Amino acid sequence: MEANSVFDAIVIGAGAAGLFCAAQAGQRGLKVLLLDHNERIAEKIRISGGGRANFTNRDLDVRAPQRHFVGDNPHFCRSALSRYTPQDFIELVEKHGIAYHEKHKGQLFCDGPSQQIIDMLLAECTAGGVAHWQPCKVGEVQFDEGYRVQTSRGEVRAPRLVVATGGLSIPQIGASDFGYRIAAQFGLRVVEPRPALVPLTFAGEAWAPYADLAGLALPVQIETGAKKERMAFHEDLLFTHRGLSGPAVLQISSYWKPGAPLTLDFAPG
Repeated sequence: MEANSVFDAIVIGAGAAGLFCAAQAGQRGLKVLLLDHNERIAEKIRISGGGRANFTNRDLDVRAPQRHFVGDNPHFCRSALSRYTPQDFIELVEKHGIAYHEKHKGQLFCDGPSQQIIDMLLAECTAGGVAHWQPCKVGEVQFDEGYRVQTSRGEVRAPRLVVATGGLSIPQIGASDFGYRIAAQFGLRVVEPRPALVPLTFAGEAWAPYADLAGLALPVQIETGAKKERMAFHEDLLFTHRGLSGPAVLQISSYWKPGAPLTLDFAPG
């Protein structure tokens, strides 16, 4: 085995999580390899916030961050979000001289293009001496006294493997089911994935009477669920040519279940 194919940690996926993880591990003295199959990395950062990267929310309650986590076990995130707070990330953004502004309800956006956040994370990887192979396809992953990963540039090995490949949400930017397949391979329980943080589209003629409203945005109260499962948001809604979008719909989509009622109040208050 060649020396340049043996690492302390291999990170698969150069999105926000993978870049940040690789940078932190590298800056703590580990020899890190970062792999990504796309020619362009961190596309979800690039398109987020309308191209301005809504990179954190200063209103997150660091004493109870699990209140902001959607999942069957919200306490899963408690330790990480308490130890690395929005203020810590804001300080990193300021260290790199990136100008930003608060847009709405604690949401922070870059003044300039979201590429600045990608460049910042790449610079942090460079500071940690991270090796970055991209584009590089990842094939079989095996465990034998450490992880062996087959790639389009040959086999690499490491005692630690981080899978940061994201979910299935936007296949147009390279999303795949790779992470789910690896989890299943190693016997980890996989919760059946469903869409979240997505717009709502309507089939065929059902939307025809409203298509002329495309481009209209207004504040609404949107809610779904009953009793303990009730969830509501007071946010902006956007009409599109195919359905509804905007922060209100993106938020409620994480909680709405197919077949359940969805209530819209167009004159909240």
